Amino acid sequence: MKLVNYVSWQKKIFNTYKLSAIFIIFLMISACSSSSFTGDWVYEGMDIRDEKPLLVTVVKLENKKYYVEVVGADFAGEYKLSGKNELAMVKPTNPRMHGFKLKVSKNHITIIDQPNLNISKKKYLGGQFRRRD
Repeated sequence: MKLVNYVSWQKKIFNTYKLSAIFIIFLMISACSSSSFTGDWVYEGMDIRDEKPLLVTVVKLENKKYYVEVVGADFAGEYKLSGKNELAMVKPTNPRMHGFKLKVSKNHITIIDQPNLNISKKKYLGGQFRRRD
């Protein structure tokens, strides 16, 4: 009788560890996939006036929010992950530049929406970011 209880107790502990390990692996995978676009990028603009590529850094904040840091471009600011791999601007560095949306993948980011051209004076739509070497 005592041996049966001991074996049953061992099975419960083993199952608990197994579930914990699966949960930890799931958390690690989801953390990696949700922030796979953080890091350093190079923006290669659509505007012919852009003389050289811009260096861009994407930093994960909290609650599905990211900060796109770049000097000399209107799309810098805070974004929120909305939908599948889409970042929507929630707090621009320049308050007049609200309205940018980015489509993200592992190796590319594409600007899929931007504020009115009368405000931004530049065509960013379709501009691409690539991973920095």
